[in-house]
Amino acid sequence: MNISNRVTPRYITLLLSFMTVFLLFTQTPTDMTIDSFDDSIFEASCSCKTCVMGFMDDDWFVYRYNPNISPLLNRKNSVLRRDTYKWWRGLQPSSLRVNYTEVVDQMFSLFPDKDHYADAGPDRCRTCAVVGNSANLLGSHYGSLIDFHDVVIRINKGPTKGYEKDVGSKTTHRIMYPESAVDLDDSTHLVLFPFKIRDMQWLISTFTTGHITRTYTRVKSSIKAEENKVMILHPAFIKYVYEKWLLRHGRYPSTGFITIIFALHICDQGLQKNKNEGNYEAVVEKLFSLFPDNTQYSDASPKRCRTCAVIGNSGNLKGSRYGHLIDLHDFVIRINMGPTKGYETDVGSKTTHRFIYPESATDVGNSTYLVLTPFKVLDMEWLISAFTTKNITSTYKKVRPSVKANRRKVMILHPAFIKYVHEIWLLKRGKYPSTGSLGIIFALHVCDRVSTFGFGADQYGNWYHYFEKTSHKLRTGAHSGSFEFNTMMQLYLENKIQVMILHPGFIKYVHEIWLLKRGKYPSTGFLGIIFALHVCDRISTFRFGADQYGNWYHYFEKTSHKVCTGAHSGSFEFDTMMQLYLENLGVQRAIARVDIPQSLICLVNLKAV
Repeated sequence: MNISNRVTPRYITLLLSFMTVFLLFTQTPTDMTIDSFDDSIFEASCSCKTCVMGFMDDDWFVYRYNPNISPLLNRKNSVLRRDTYKWWRGLQPSSLRVNYTEVVDQMFSLFPDKDHYADAGPDRCRTCAVVGNSANLLGSHYGSLIDFHDVVIRINKGPTKGYEKDVGSKTTHRIMYPESAVDLDDSTHLVLFPFKIRDMQWLISTFTTGHITRTYTRVKSSIKAEENKVMILHPAFIKYVYEKWLLRHGRYPSTGFITIIFALHICDQGLQKNKNEGNYEAVVEKLFSLFPDNTQYSDASPKRCRTCAVIGNSGNLKGSRYGHLIDLHDFVIRINMGPTKGYETDVGSKTTHRFIYPESATDVGNSTYLVLTPFKVLDMEWLISAFTTKNITSTYKKVRPSVKANRRKVMILHPAFIKYVHEIWLLKRGKYPSTGSLGIIFALHVCDRVSTFGFGADQYGNWYHYFEKTSHKLRTGAHSGSFEFNTMMQLYLENKIQVMILHPGFIKYVHEIWLLKRGKYPSTGFLGIIFALHVCDRISTFRFGADQYGNWYHYFEKTSHKVCTGAHSGSFEFDTMMQLYLENLGVQRAIARVDIPQSLICLVNLKAV
């Protein structure tokens, strides 16, 4: 036989074998990798203003997000690669020997066997809210905002009853596994997250025999749920989240994190999209057909000296008697609902600008500028509604449908300005800036001299409003109150603004910088000295320290015995004061004259020589 006749069939056989193996190991619809992107997916996009697929120019996101992977299991995509099956079986190992294929067949003889959420396209805009179970939801008033979404996904046992104001009442999908199972109503999808085959068997059992009452712990034998709304997360999806999104950190992903990535795959726009919000450009167009559309405060010049007072609502204004001083300023900027009536002695009566947002709205006088700080597009829509239809009565909570104000004196803070304050001034601390912090930085941009009143905690470290009865310590919510106050203090130290209150932040600064943390905290006298250093050019001090016998007591007290200086380090404070005196070599803002005990006169004279 000719050698070429022997070789040709051999090579044809090898080629066919290679192609068969290649096709078998590359066509795996359940375990697509990031390299298998289909460009047609990007063309589909969605009808939302911003879409998940719109982030595909972000390398970090592209590396992690695989649009081809199937989040949910069905018969057609149920075949697992060997490495995926092995990894999944190892998550919560069991000695029970179970046929995976048979369990899948049983499941989809009971529950819907279809390709869920394959309707993505340019006409779809599905908004989703993933609601975790963290305690930071308490007092958030997110309920109505959450319920605005098309899909509301809740995790494990997180309840809604009794918490509607903070977490909403709507539930379209409930994520669970056997150990976290709860009953559902007929309108909610049950989405099983199977961390083991036993979880799938339990799901079958709950709708049939009810014989499985235990996994690695006791579980419910049955649950109330709509059989036609049951879905099962794909084991390969869990592995994908673990490897691509968590880079194999931890043993396996939490239910909450898997849910967030699940939402990225079935939704078009996530947590912050409000389906009642209009198009930003259209809303802006309507805004300035109602309100003044002109450049404000562009009159800066060497001849201008505009003085501004920014009035916070802190309880430290109580008893301050700053009213007259506040009213002397050209601009008096007040924040949110802070009233003047009944508090004139402490906060004044003049108001030129009032910063508000829908949830803090109050009526303003005809001569007062209403300055809207919009934290969302809906805030702008509310402002339009408040002067026209009055049909917006709720944002994330109930709001006033209208306000009394002069339409010709309405201003809107630029969203980019809010971002600028958050990133440049607050270094992204807190979720976003407080209205008060925005008011201060706004004043820096429109005024020539700025004074602040009523910011920060009171003298006991409590955060509350001067017009509230409570004086208990309150949380500052989404804002970083302490960082905002420290930023304000830095502005003061840089001589950019005046701060008209001695605050715990200043006390801390004196304790750490001047006293090097000696004593529990500074004495009032020493605080007075350092305060004077910041506001005066020449300082004289009289009668600090012990008497000539080394006794510490007050001149108006009858005792002359040596007493303890309590929480203060009296000797170190006095030594620091003396050092300030000794360093007085013509430097401005050093102590010019110190009245000291006779026993130290010689030492001072020698230093002077």
